[in-house]
Amino acid sequence: MNSPCREKLWTAAGSEFGSEKGSIMIIARALHGLKSSRAAWRSTLAQSMEQLDYKPTQADPDVWIKRAMKGDGTPYYKMMLIYVDDVLHLLEDPSEDMDKLNKLYRLKDGTGVPDRYLRGNIERVQTGDGSIAWSLRCHDSLSNAIRQVQAELAQKDLTLKELAQAYVLIPLATD
Repeated sequence: MNSPCREKLWTAAGSEFGSEKGSIMIIARALHGLKSSRAAWRSTLAQSMEQLDYKPTQADPDVWIKRAMKGDGTPYYKMMLIYVDDVLHLLEDPSEDMDKLNKLYRLKDGTGVPDRYLRGNIERVQTGDGSIAWSLRCHDSLSNAIRQVQAELAQKDLTLKELAQAYVLIPLATD
């Protein structure tokens, strides 16, 4: 609801509009479910990102970069990964740019250290050389998907192993 509609749309007001029920309403903002909503949102967000001096990468238009300088004088790129309304900001101090976005769009979870992005678990890890890095794992998402498949198979009196053996020509190792 942050973007203006790209086409002229109208609807008849429902009973939730009280005395306005039946009135013709002009839709001014891109609503979830409209075919043009994603494009309208991308356009609006792109304008905001460009005002913050971010540029989309050529490899992925959902990855935005901005030249910056670390506190110790080392140059680097700030990165913002944006998929629809999920934002992951990678930089030395994310609060500066995220606070600006929050003022424009009121981020539902505010700002802070991330723990999830696009159904993946994010965590800080220490590498072999002692440096700190971020890790993205899909363990929870995969576990949930497996549980869902197992539940559906159980309704048909099948197990995941039986289903796999029916479709796999190479025998599965037994653990």
